[in-house]
Amino acid sequence: MNRNALSYLIKHELMRRRPTRMCRKWISIYAAIVAIILIGAYAFLHVQITFKPEVLLFIIYVFPYFAFMQAYMMVSREFKDGTHGWWLTLPYSRGVLLRSKYVAALIRIVQYGLLAFAATWAISVLSQMVQGNLSADSIFQFTTLEFKAYLAMFTLVPFMIGFGLFGSILRGTQWKPLLPLVWVIYGLSANAMSWIPAVVLNDDGHSFFTFMQMPITQAEGLMFVAFLALSFLAGGVFLWAAVKLMNRQLIQ
Repeated sequence: MNRNALSYLIKHELMRRRPTRMCRKWISIYAAIVAIILIGAYAFLHVQITFKPEVLLFIIYVFPYFAFMQAYMMVSREFKDGTHGWWLTLPYSRGVLLRSKYVAALIRIVQYGLLAFAATWAISVLSQMVQGNLSADSIFQFTTLEFKAYLAMFTLVPFMIGFGLFGSILRGTQWKPLLPLVWVIYGLSANAMSWIPAVVLNDDGHSFFTFMQMPITQAEGLMFVAFLALSFLAGGVFLWAAVKLMNRQLIQ
């Protein structure tokens, strides 16, 4: 019963957040405008600077924060849209209700991540082609670097989704005064990753990028799995805490 309910709720959540045809149309228009601006800016600056594809990897810093907000908004929209009464009276446990939002948020972030990965890779290849330094070796090196960077950053996503759900439920309970602490932790987490831009922009980071461009070793693979498992564990703890708050403290 719970498995079927979870599957249904995940599909419902993903369908519910799907952009309308009009929304997709405007997204496409704005994407085209942004692409034209970027191409124009690149053509103008190309005569003065050499574009480094590694700069494109800065987009990975968006995903942990976006994961938090994706999960947070999935619950807060229920209250904002006035559908929380219907949502809370569904014949499913509160655990199933929140787990469905957790999985739906995770699927969304993975989808956006794959799109960003493909777009970043394509822009990198195109820029190297324009600059005349495209080669099989350069493509392999950037692909390895990009793959490692995305894997490293996405280990934070399971934790941030659980943290976002916890914050959204905390907002509707008697423990709401603690919500500013959640936002402080959310904001300060940027400092924990501030070393990455420093490495990218600093010439001393050359050895770091040399390491990142090397094929993934077995030790690195095990380390990634370990960090991902810890992230899921921490996210699961926050999800469990959110369910407990939802059962006992949620103010409807």
